[in-house]
Amino acid sequence: MANPAWTEEELILAYHVCKKLEGQNLSSDMHDVIALSEQLNRLPIHDVSRRDRQFRNPDGVRRRINYLRQIERGEEVKGRDLYKEVVSRYCDAPNRLEIDANRIRERYRASK
Repeated sequence: MANPAWTEEELILAYHVCKKLEGQNLSSDMHDVIALSEQLNRLPIHDVSRRDRQFRNPDGVRRRINYLRQIERGEEVKGRDLYKEVVSRYCDAPNRLEIDANRIRERYRASK
């Protein structure tokens, strides 16, 4: 079973981490990558029955952040239209990204 596609909310959270780690080499064992992986696994965005054992694991999170970085640099990343939309919306709006990422976290924190 394939994991569900990344949602806009998940990509906003990933892009927020992407911007925070700007200029750093990414690895799956970075604190912020692991923390995002854990956060995405806690969020009730996708039904648990639709997730496989690798759902939003640190390596997958690292790859998504790399896609976002590639798009930011203007590199072609096929089939990632939603990623492109997120980068386009927030690339030059770091304050808006911060606000929206925090709103997403708060909404799910409040729904627990």
